[in-house]
Amino acid sequence: TDDADHHKIGDAQRAWLDALVAANPERPKFIFVSEPWIGDGGTGDYWGRYMNERQAMIHGWETSGARNIMLVAGDMHSCAFDDGTNSPGGWPVVQSAAMDQSPSVKGGPWTSGPYPLDGAAESSATRMYSTFDVADSGGDDITVTILSKSEDGTTRLNNSFTFLDVEGTPTTTRVTKDVDFRWRV
Repeated sequence: TDDADHHKIGDAQRAWLDALVAANPERPKFIFVSEPWIGDGGTGDYWGRYMNERQAMIHGWETSGARNIMLVAGDMHSCAFDDGTNSPGGWPVVQSAAMDQSPSVKGGPWTSGPYPLDGAAESSATRMYSTFDVADSGGDDITVTILSKSEDGTTRLNNSFTFLDVEGTPTTTRVTKDVDFRWRV
């Protein structure tokens, strides 16, 4: 049941995340979520099972004036992208895949993908990952290009999104775990 007592993350973790998002409302934010963000209801492993909590997070971020958010979701063994059309909150979502798993699809719909489709025959073309190129030319906008590739390096999905009117943008490389974000100047 999806109610006020049904949580994906705890109150302390959500308060911490909300404070970070609110502290820098114009800066680009990549928020990593462990399961697909897009989808409603059901019993699958995705944020749709936690619609009340997801809506409370969206409301808190909107109330704080936060913008320039991109969600990066996992736990679906395919890649997809949504430009915000289908995403709760209207923010773009990158759905990235586990490179060592057979294809599966949950959540959605998306504006691009998913690739590969659920039940696709296992091959090097079905094991997927995504790369992010963050381009900052020093102006007010930052463009993120997301390439979703199969294990053999073939680009299967190519999407981009531009954060508009960004202030106080970093110009250094920041590495967090195994994700390498490079801001080009």
